[in-house]
Amino acid sequence: MSGFLGQGKVFVGLRLASGLPDISRWIGNASVFKLGMEEDSIERNESYSGNRLPLRRATRTRQGTVQIVFDEFSDDNAALALIGAKTTVAAGSPQTNVALAATVGNPAKVGDTLIIPGHNLSAVTIKDSTGSPKTLTLDTNYSLDAFAGSIDILNLTTGGPFVMPLTADFTPGQRTVVGAFKTVSPEVYVRLNGINTDDGSRVIVDVFRSRLSPAREFNLIGDDFADFELNGSMLADLTRLQSAAGGQFFSITRA
Repeated sequence: MSGFLGQGKVFVGLRLASGLPDISRWIGNASVFKLGMEEDSIERNESYSGNRLPLRRATRTRQGTVQIVFDEFSDDNAALALIGAKTTVAAGSPQTNVALAATVGNPAKVGDTLIIPGHNLSAVTIKDSTGSPKTLTLDTNYSLDAFAGSIDILNLTTGGPFVMPLTADFTPGQRTVVGAFKTVSPEVYVRLNGINTDDGSRVIVDVFRSRLSPAREFNLIGDDFADFELNGSMLADLTRLQSAAGGQFFSITRA
């Protein structure tokens, strides 16, 4: 006899209308894979003995839950956690004279950070708004974070004075963007390809039909590796028969 001490790989794939999984993807290191079962029932006590003893019980509904906690940070996992979509954005066309400081009455000053509306930039030139615009000098008047698309003002004296607003010429580069809440939560097929480390035996768990909620938290600054927790409902897969070996919700397969 043995206990159960599990490890394994968790795979998630879109569930097809046939009930079969589409291409499944390993979500990386998962510290928790937990299934919950719930039953809603009604009970009736007898009313003739004087003790009101339990007499009848009937099940109204059964349902299940899925919990997955993982720490692998990737574009695909971010899209899964955010109910989002991953998009590869192509490099854009050159942009010219894009205002960075809105008004003369709200001038940029040393220590300010100005956001350029683009990412992964190239061919960046910062100018002022005089009649014949003056070009600011990189690493003298400002520093540049080209991927983020921002500049920090270092010095507005050298080469100045400068007339606000400052403007930017730049070309946006290719980048990958994950947008949150871009899709309806999809139905997924979840599999644990596991092992019971107490005795080395294989354990395969298939959740046939589940709908996952977005991650409760997306902790992007911390002193430890971030965990991403997904919780979802386990739904009945009516493409399967209740009388089938695995039933309609999930199955545990062992040798």
